[in-house]
Formats: sequence, structure tokens, C-alpha cells
Amino acid sequence: MSTTVPRSPTRANPGINQVAIFLAGVIVFGTLVIARPNALVVIVFAAVNSAAFAVARGRLRPIALSPPAILSAYITIVTIAGFLLGNSLVGSGGTGGIDSPLPLDLFASTAIWMLAASTLILIGAMLAAGRSTDQSKDIGRALITSLDQVSRLAGPLLVLAVLHIATLIAFLGLGPLLERPNRLIGRSSTLEGALGMLAVGMVLVVGIVFFTKSGPVRAAAAVILSAYALYFFSLGSRRLAVVPVLLLLANILARRGRAQWWKVASIIALSPAILSLPLFLRGSPTHGLRPYFAALPEFVFTGGNYATSLNNILAGFKITALSGFPQGQIPIEWFYISVNPETGVSAGWYEIARRMRINQNTPYSGLGEIISQGFLVFVIMMLALGFVLGLVHRVNRYLLTHPRAKYVAMATLGLTLVLTVQFLQYNLRSNMRYLYLILLLQGAALITVKIYSERGKQDRK
Repeated sequence: MSTTVPRSPTRANPGINQVAIFLAGVIVFGTLVIARPNALVVIVFAAVNSAAFAVARGRLRPIALSPPAILSAYITIVTIAGFLLGNSLVGSGGTGGIDSPLPLDLFASTAIWMLAASTLILIGAMLAAGRSTDQSKDIGRALITSLDQVSRLAGPLLVLAVLHIATLIAFLGLGPLLERPNRLIGRSSTLEGALGMLAVGMVLVVGIVFFTKSGPVRAAAAVILSAYALYFFSLGSRRLAVVPVLLLLANILARRGRAQWWKVASIIALSPAILSLPLFLRGSPTHGLRPYFAALPEFVFTGGNYATSLNNILAGFKITALSGFPQGQIPIEWFYISVNPETGVSAGWYEIARRMRINQNTPYSGLGEIISQGFLVFVIMMLALGFVLGLVHRVNRYLLTHPRAKYVAMATLGLTLVLTVQFLQYNLRSNMRYLYLILLLQGAALITVKIYSERGKQDRK
């Protein structure tokens, strides 16, 4: 009696899939070369960048939580989108006075240098990050499943958030927040800048408390979140558009990594509208809560707002092009001031700050300032930045496994996200402040962990 072996379900032929992918690549490649004759070199640099990411996946685990990988991925995405869309978004607004067409040759040159920057950052990071361990594969999952422990510290965290937002208001003054003649506000002190940087991270932490608690604690968290939203709103800050994204992330973390598709889809649809709001408010004759609320009835969201928001996100490509070229427009002495860790007064930053801009509304980009210094400085700086971020990744990998220090690792990732977005749209000095703050936080965390570890050894004796 013969037995029939059940057949496994039919699977697609891997060879057919590979042929389909190859043909799709040929079509995309051919279309680009025909549409953009200068695209060939850009495609080569993009291929090298893709290969670097493929290698980095094994060296920078978990890559989704890797600071150098996050920065490199953002640069690559903005570069490819900015190059492909070219001047098609001109007239959409939201770019701070640089909403004009650029020569196609400048687009190609900028794309090549930006892709090279992304690749060099990854190379530098892999040199510093060391070998990835099997344990590092599960760090992301372990972090997500343990972050709801933040709710155990709900009381102290909410008190800290209240003190934080109160200090920010005290720095800026309640009157100017309500109404002022100019949009930009602040004393530009180091402490004020550091506290402002932490605002995004505090929204995430308070959001986790909101989604893990109930009753009066949740109500208190809601009031604090509203205060942060009003603070961003009064400044006309694009950070207002980040608040829904942070709340979605807080909800996912509070639910132990489980995301609900309708929430994700809602935030994706809502974010462009919220991003276009501060861009609209910046055109008001006066600024602050009162004039901004008065201007709200005039704000109408249309399909053009999506183009405005996209143009604002991709503005980093044009800003980098105008900052980096022609090379040599930024003196090397100014570059040294930009990377100087001293205060702005001591370093001499305020003597050159007004000249480190494309126009009154648009500062040079950090990456553009580096490109402006020429090939040698560019390569050294990108490798050095990648190396430092690789060390940050290596330390974070350790901190994420520690019961308490993982919260410092969370703050590091939050600051990395802000640095990433600003790297293509704000001065290099602004970005270096975030990097120095990251290093300071990690250094303090390592010292604290070491002290507790030594105490634990003594107690066991």
C-alpha cells in the first residue's frame, strides 16, 4: 500500500521574483537616465549607500534604534526625494524664502555630496560600534516591553514636567508668549537651549504616563501635554507637528509594541495638516497665542497644504545646496566657532551668527557648512561624526539593558531625532549642541551605573 506525501503549499519561484526585481530596477534606472541625464553618477552613489546600509544592518543592531543609522537614513531619504522632485515643488511655500528653482547641475552635485555624507557616517559608525552581539538583536523588543514601567514613576515624572514647562515659560516670559512683534524669541542662553531641547523628550514621557494611567493622574498628564502643545503653538514651532507622532509612539510603547493601524493611518494623514499650521502662522504680522488664535479661522487646509508640508520637509536639500556651494563661502575660522563646545559668547558665535544664513529666515544647514569646507574637511568630519555616533550607539546598547539607565538611552534617541531633522535645516552649531548634550547625558549615566555597580559589589561582600 503506497502512501502519498502531502505537497507543501505552492510557493512563488524565487528565480521569477529575482527577474521581476531586476526588470523593475532596469525600468527605474532607464527612466531616471532619460529624464535626468546627470542622474547616472547619483545612482552610483546611491548604490554604494545602499550597500553601506546592508552591511550596517549587521553591525549597528538594533538598527532602528541606532543614532548613526537614523541620521544616515534621513539624509538619504531627503536626498533621493529632493533630487527626484527637483523644482516641481517650487511655489508650494513653506521653505523660508528659498522657494525658487535651482540649476539641475546643482541638484546633482548636492545629491552626490549628501549621499557620500550618509555613507561616510555609516562607515565611521561601524568602525566605532564594535561587533554586534546576539543579545543586541532583542534589545529593541526588551525596551518596548519594559517601557510601561515609566508609569510607576508617574508622580515624580509629572512634577518634573511641570517644573520643566514652568522654567521654559519663565525664560521666555509670559507676556511675549501671549503676544510679541517678532516670531523668534528667547535669550539664547545655554541653559535655555538645553531645556528647549528636552521638550520633545518630555512630551514622549508624559504621553506614556497618559496612556498607562487613569483617573486624576491621566487628567494631570493631559493638562501637561496641552501646556506643551500651547507652548509649541505660541512659538509657531514645527515641533507642534511632532506632538501627534510622539503621542502615537507613546501609545505603542504603552501597549508593549502593539500598533493599531487606524491610529497610524490617522497620524500619517493628520501630520501634514498640523505641519502646515505653524508655517501659516509664521506669516502673521504679530506673534504669540493671542494673534495666532485670532488667525485660526483664516487657516483652511487644502490639498496644496500637503505640497507645502512636503516642500518644507525637503527644504533641507535646497538649504544644503545653497549652504555648501560655492565651496569656500564660509571661512574656516567660522567653522571652528561652529564646532566649539564653549558658550556662544565665549566662542564668538554671536559675532558671526547673522552672517551664517542664506537669508533672514533661513540659516545655513549643518551639512551644507561642512560641504562648504571642501573635500578633505568633509571626509574627516563625516567619518568623525559617524565614529562619535557609533560610540553613542555602542553606549546606548549597554544602557538599554540596564533597569534605570535605559531612560537615558530613550532621551538620547529623542535628542538624536531632533539633531537628525535639524542637520539639514539649521546651523552646524545648533546641531553640535545636541551632540554635546547627548555625550554629556551618556557620560553621566555611565558614571552613575559604575557607582551603583561598585556599591552592589561592596554590599555583596
